[in-house]
Amino acid sequence: MNNEVKDKQTRLDKTDAKRKYRFERKVPMQIAHYSEFWHYLYQLGLFPRKSFPKREIHSVYLDKHTFEFYLDNVAGISQRSKTRLRWYNDTIEKLTLEEKIKHNKVSTKPTLALVNESRQLPTSRTMISKLFNSNAVSADYTMIKSLYPILQVSYVRDYYLLDRDIRMTVDRQIKYKKLYPVANSNFEDSVVDVVVEFKYPKEKQTIVNQLLVGLPFRLFRHSKYAIGIEMVYT
Repeated sequence: MNNEVKDKQTRLDKTDAKRKYRFERKVPMQIAHYSEFWHYLYQLGLFPRKSFPKREIHSVYLDKHTFEFYLDNVAGISQRSKTRLRWYNDTIEKLTLEEKIKHNKVSTKPTLALVNESRQLPTSRTMISKLFNSNAVSADYTMIKSLYPILQVSYVRDYYLLDRDIRMTVDRQIKYKKLYPVANSNFEDSVVDVVVEFKYPKEKQTIVNQLLVGLPFRLFRHSKYAIGIEMVYT
């Protein structure tokens, strides 16, 4: 990871020093195993309850033309980041700029709300520049303005709670679209059907390990950005 990314992480940490880091443990699976997954949860005495209405999530990931953030991810660099613009369902007039920062096994996600009056998709560098200018995005984000929209990702997410501060999300219908240097016209369905993710603060690690000790599914690092890049750029 180069000094530019390190500087960005340091700046964001200083501006939000109280932000909590959390674990995000993922279980990617094929649809044939999804019902088995719920069966084993019930056997463990876990009955996730709905915590939020289902919604469609759309993200545009930004990166350098050298795909540096992607390369940091696949290399497993302990301190890395990725940047994306996100919106929910069809509410394209409200966007969120997110910088997901990873420190070893935990992560945090500073965000910035943006108003998208033009309602155009943020899938070109010109559109993103206009979006930042119209929202008077501060000089702190100068480096982000130099990035390119690389990948568009869409999926449907269900939200659950296992226990207090222990969340579980289920992502399905995942699809990817190449945006750089020329955008593809169509999305490609992900090679992974379902991604279940457990999210919890650091202080809950022991509890979660105890809850999931008998779950016969592998929990490991999984990045939609990395998977999408490998699908649409190869």
